Amino acid sequence: MGIEEARPKIVEKLQKKGLLVDTDSEYTHSKSFNSRGGGAIEPQFKRTVVYRR
Repeated sequence: MGIEEARPKIVEKLQKKGLLVDTDSEYTHSKSFNSRGGGAIEPQFKRTVVYRR
């Protein structure tokens, strides 16, 4: 599932659980785009595993 598909589903789940306080539909933010392909640059957080001896 892509980020654009996931956003509305996350909002829906948070609303069902009563965890979403408010949404501001007039809020705008800048989005970075790749200069070569024009695709959106979105952060993707990955789980980091550290092994210690």
